[in-house]
Amino acid sequence: MGRPAGKRILVTGAGGDLGSAVARAYLAEGAKVVLTSRGPTRIEALAGDFDPKRAIALSSVAVRPAAGR
Repeated sequence: MGRPAGKRILVTGAGGDLGSAVARAYLAEGAKVVLTSRGPTRIEALAGDFDPKRAIALSSVAVRPAAGR
């Protein structure tokens, strides 16, 4: 696999230490990154450190469907 420059990368868990380090590494290599996490605070701060054309933050929560459906 080549360098991630110009590629689009989805980083789940970007609000944690490891996820934010992965996101920063991809951004440093020139990738465009979508940062996802259950809480918006840390990923919004992380995305704010970079060009908004290269990093966006999306808070997400996975839920189970209600029983009996």
